[in-house]
Amino acid sequence: MMSGFGILGMVGGLLLLLILIGGGAWLVQSGLRAGGAGPGALAGETPLEILKRRYAKGEIARNEFEEMRRDLGA
Repeated sequence: MMSGFGILGMVGGLLLLLILIGGGAWLVQSGLRAGGAGPGALAGETPLEILKRRYAKGEIARNEFEEMRRDLGA
């Protein structure tokens, strides 16, 4: 049985499918762009700022902090 929409129904379905695929691709791309700083890093944070934040939170010990700071040249 035909739905009565003919070629317009097929074109409309194809258009809807393309919109859904394009929207999904846009969401993935914008998610990847926003997450480029890495896990736990705030956008625009320098490596030294990340290191200081980790030390302040107690994630690394003082000797590790000093060693990593020297490695960064700070």
